[in-house]
Amino acid sequence: MFDKDKFADLLKKAIGDRTATVYADLVDVNRTYISKLLNKKLPNPPGPEIIKKLASKAYHNITYEDFMVAAGWLPENYSKFIEYSSHENRESIEKSEVIKDSTKLTYDLPPDVIPNWETTKIPVIGVIRADLPLYADQHIIEYVDVPIEEVKGGEYFYFIVKGDCMTGSRIYPGDRVFVHRQEKVENGEIAVVTINNEEAKLKRVKFLEEAVILYPDNPKYQPQIYNAKEIRIIGKIVKVEFKP
Repeated sequence: MFDKDKFADLLKKAIGDRTATVYADLVDVNRTYISKLLNKKLPNPPGPEIIKKLASKAYHNITYEDFMVAAGWLPENYSKFIEYSSHENRESIEKSEVIKDSTKLTYDLPPDVIPNWETTKIPVIGVIRADLPLYADQHIIEYVDVPIEEVKGGEYFYFIVKGDCMTGSRIYPGDRVFVHRQEKVENGEIAVVTINNEEAKLKRVKFLEEAVILYPDNPKYQPQIYNAKEIRIIGKIVKVEFKP
């Protein structure tokens, strides 16, 4: 269970005497998102990938494990089950890669304890605008559980498809696409893109020297060419979940 109070207290200690803005820049997490965590305004905990970032620059020996317990991804009594033959107590454990990646931890849990870090919460976004934060509260429809194995090595979100410009790739209005957040894609890949300050769209992308061509996968629409500076890649489509 997400303990908002505990998480906020840990985050305050992790930030220390720095401002939230400085800390947000250091860990590459949206400042508004951090502020909402500090003020206990979020209904759901951050996922392991964001927690890794928060722990990476933490003061006062706040660890990834501490945040994971407060977020509810690890059980409350988790730390006492970790066995390290080379360490005498928890305070002596360094912030190693073992601590940062829960999938590499070696420990024994009692038979009645069910591991609860097998899934993570992923936001489902209905609208993306270039002039607003990606995770603007008013645009998040819900959070869904996704197996951690599917989100290793990056940041992910779901995006609800609007329009019929990608029906040639069997992507229809109302479908949900799983997106890996990244600023670059290869020629021919389908991406979530924004054009100037318009709402984001799904398009197949082709790069020229100083321009970008956005291709629809529907013959009733024509490809459009833009100055490269007008286009921002939000992420690459990993899979499509069809609307029932």
